[in-house]
Amino acid sequence: MGGFGIVDGAQSAPFGRLRSKSLADEVVARLNEAILTGQLKPGEKVVEATLSRQMDVSRAPIREAIRMLVERGLLVQLPRRGVFVREFSTREIKEINELRLAIEIGALSGAMRGGSLLQLEVLNDAMEAEGRSGLERELEIHRAIVQLYPNEHFTHAFDSVANELRVAILGNKLDNVSAALNSYDYKPLIRVIRTRDHDRSIELLTDCINGFATRLLQAIGPTETKVAETPSRGRIAG
Repeated sequence: MGGFGIVDGAQSAPFGRLRSKSLADEVVARLNEAILTGQLKPGEKVVEATLSRQMDVSRAPIREAIRMLVERGLLVQLPRRGVFVREFSTREIKEINELRLAIEIGALSGAMRGGSLLQLEVLNDAMEAEGRSGLERELEIHRAIVQLYPNEHFTHAFDSVANELRVAILGNKLDNVSAALNSYDYKPLIRVIRTRDHDRSIELLTDCINGFATRLLQAIGPTETKVAETPSRGRIAG
């Protein structure tokens, strides 16, 4: 008897021909870029029919792409109102910070207790890079910290949080935010990571992340979510 995908000794293709990238994935990539660059602004309504015309594709991949971005937290579905680019309140930014702490402390702790610290040079390069905005420099450095631990799930989780932070500051005074985030000195943190001082590394990383959140919130000022009191995530109306 033939095994999976084998009929009478011959290979078959029961799931059809695979494409390297589906239309929905392409739509996700375009919408993701539009959101992160501010082409689609926080609070802006995303209309399925309009996107279908603009991208010259059917509504099915648009609907699937919207569903995926709702699941990622970049769009929200509001009952009887439609789909909107997500806006982040002060409370939500604080919650993102809590998640950052869990991800980064977990990754650094795992790296410090492991056999080797990978990507240290990448971390040094990120710290010394010039010409990037305060936010992008901050995120690049912390992504390099997460990558010290060879577990891709931590990196994927960090990337999701980083995108939420990018969206959170869109529409605010980015110059003020960037200036506020350029003030942290990472050299002491890098030094204790190199010497494998676990407790001190975690202490400095925690101070760094909490300081980032404090400076970010001060630069942005009080915010409230405008498009919804209780946004729905992970569900798109038909």
